[in-house]
Amino acid sequence: MNSQPEHHGPASGCPVSHQGGGAGKAPLYGEAFAADPDRFYAYLRQFGPAGPVELAPGVDAMLVTEYAAALQVLQNPDLYAKDSRRWRALNEGRVPADSPVLPMLAYRPNCMFTDGAEHMRLRQAVTESLARLDLYQLSRHVERVGGYLIGRFSAHGQADLIGEYAKVLPFLVFNELFGCPSDVGDRLVSGMSGIFDGVDAERANAELTGALVDLVTLKRSQPGEDITSWLMQHPVQLSDEELLHQLVLLMGAGVEPQQNLIANALKLLLSEEQNSGGAGAACWSRTRSTRCCGTARPWPTTRRTTRCAMWSWAASGSRRANPS
Repeated sequence: MNSQPEHHGPASGCPVSHQGGGAGKAPLYGEAFAADPDRFYAYLRQFGPAGPVELAPGVDAMLVTEYAAALQVLQNPDLYAKDSRRWRALNEGRVPADSPVLPMLAYRPNCMFTDGAEHMRLRQAVTESLARLDLYQLSRHVERVGGYLIGRFSAHGQADLIGEYAKVLPFLVFNELFGCPSDVGDRLVSGMSGIFDGVDAERANAELTGALVDLVTLKRSQPGEDITSWLMQHPVQLSDEELLHQLVLLMGAGVEPQQNLIANALKLLLSEEQNSGGAGAACWSRTRSTRCCGTARPWPTTRRTTRCAMWSWAASGSRRANPS
């Protein structure tokens, strides 16, 4: 990794405070960051391949900002282990116990926080269980869920396409994939949403864990054609704790990136005249936008369902366009 260039102070319009204990660290939270994250990332690139950040109050880290450096980190688990039980600041009590990032960063026995043979064992269970999905049935289910959500707001002529569509659709799809009964599914949605939003994350994590414990208990006695049951039946013989945390990983990795993918696709379709027939820009001005925070494999009908949502709403009526 290249050495960091000497930093001679903030650039003009620097978004970062250079006073006090957090001097020079870019806070990746709060209204200022949410409003203009590009400004913070531009500041961080002054430091070279990695720059100092604060993930939440009192939680310091280094953010990798260059592709080559990211590859070096991701491809060298001996140097950059994923097991967060090695997190020195956490072990020394320097991370607040109620920090909103702990449910996302604290150790869980899943693929994200393991290396070597244990990582391969857990990953095998996950990838081979996902491979059992019938992509045609999944496609039809995504389309049904999209149509259901669109039907709830299409007659109103306006909608919050994040809160009423992009955020909800992945959760409902995962409830189906996991084989969740509705009461458990509602708690999964509430708990995971709370963790992502960072609002009372400790309570949200407890709610999520409780819902998954109930789901695992149910599937032990009533297995079905779903990911939870397939993970349970896999030859690597996951413990209940391991099973629970593979589900956390799948939902965490699939929901937030997919939400951002749908939202950014909608933003593109509604704000670019060549994509929206001229009416999109005015429609998009009534909605709030989001920025893509990650990447994920799209569900098979995301693009079709997104197009359906855009035309159903932009037409300001109850008429739905047929997916194409």
